[in-house]
Amino acid sequence: MNAKPTSKKPSLVQKVADYIDTTGLLYPCASVVLGVSGGSDSVAMLVILRELSLQEDRAYKLTVAHLDHGLRKGSQDEARFVAQMAEFLSLPFVVRRENIAHLARQTLKSVEQTGRDARYDFFLQVAYDSSASFVALAHHADDNVETILYRLVRGTHLRGLAGIPPRRQLGKGVQIIRPLMPFTRKQIDEFCRARKLPYREDFTNSDTRYRRNFIRHRVLPMLRQINPRADEALVRLAGSAGQVEEFMSQSAEQTIETAIHINAGQTAIDRQILKMLHPALLTYAVRIILERAGVGMGAISQDHLDRINLLILLENPPAVTLPGGFEVRCRGLEVVVEKSSAIPPQVNIEPVSLKIPGLTQLEGGMAVRCELLSGKDIITPDSLKADKPAGVEMLDADKISGPLTARTRRNGDSLIPLGGTGHVSVSDFLTNAKIPQTQRDKVVVIADDQGIVYLAPLRIADRVKLTAKTRRILRISLVQRS
Repeated sequence: MNAKPTSKKPSLVQKVADYIDTTGLLYPCASVVLGVSGGSDSVAMLVILRELSLQEDRAYKLTVAHLDHGLRKGSQDEARFVAQMAEFLSLPFVVRRENIAHLARQTLKSVEQTGRDARYDFFLQVAYDSSASFVALAHHADDNVETILYRLVRGTHLRGLAGIPPRRQLGKGVQIIRPLMPFTRKQIDEFCRARKLPYREDFTNSDTRYRRNFIRHRVLPMLRQINPRADEALVRLAGSAGQVEEFMSQSAEQTIETAIHINAGQTAIDRQILKMLHPALLTYAVRIILERAGVGMGAISQDHLDRINLLILLENPPAVTLPGGFEVRCRGLEVVVEKSSAIPPQVNIEPVSLKIPGLTQLEGGMAVRCELLSGKDIITPDSLKADKPAGVEMLDADKISGPLTARTRRNGDSLIPLGGTGHVSVSDFLTNAKIPQTQRDKVVVIADDQGIVYLAPLRIADRVKLTAKTRRILRISLVQRS
């Protein structure tokens, strides 16, 4: 009697390929930036996508990116490890170092949030520099479970309860994708062991003073005692929440799409249309309106949304003030979102010569800090790429012609913006960037003898960008004086 042939289990490489194909995460010949920390999950992602890129029908173009946060001893070794892995796999790479602790003190944010913001800014810049449409990150199923639980306990709307999305927009023309999202930490570690892949352990991952580590090492083990399949239950909950979230968002957008009007820095909508919506759908509509108005949604709480809902429903309600200097008020038959009138108009900045190095005070409560760097923290010449925290830019100091001055913009100002091929008027650039009319006179022009080098805090000129030949870097920071 012949024995039945045993079916070979698909490898993790094949499972990831199937996931990419069924979800449409990537298309053939796509350019992808890989965010590699050096841990087992990101190393696994690097090796898997490298193997897939060698398949003729995929042929992905990969660039490895690593941001050294400088938060602990050994972080530079991890950066070198990532650079060596990329070099061994014959992949281009960008490795940068940033003092996250110092940046957190400057921005008054937590170290965790500052590090996250800096990473995403860095990945986006690398994507632009390498003409990539995707940034691949190695989040996996365990990360998703921890995120869902954290948001659930902290308090969240359905959008947060839906967990980590497999894809989302990072910047114009660039998406974040997560090709390992369905797979567990156990599967990934088994893959690394089977392939004998080297990786770096981050000892802070066991430090339960960090909230996510506390959930991973303390909370989840207790929940698994109640239900050994607690992880699956949380993921199912997230899946249901995501479906409801998508349906509600689409319904709200279809309802109000033709009723929103944006003009001269104001975003307005017919109040009667909003009053007719179910309270749950109203909240989704309000979020869409705020997003269209340019409100930073990261700082908007459920309390803000509840107060706006009341404003819509009540007679003669007071205005609601939002973070970022926005106000929501009823004006006649409309609900209007606009910049607060309490914000003083921009003071005209007469041309001021910048101190290099040094801090130069400007009118209107702003200042420009200039620092000259040698590039000693950059791992290789090929990685001379600048990440871009808000208001901070890196320029090639040797491409600047004559002294630098700072001033407000003028009629006729133009530049070739980073990545561009021809001159664009500043007015057209601000229009294309969808900068509200009320904010356009708040940009600061920093120019040398040849013209604009930095339209702060938005974009530098292409002629002063960093290249592999850069030897001296001018770091310019636009800061608001307290």
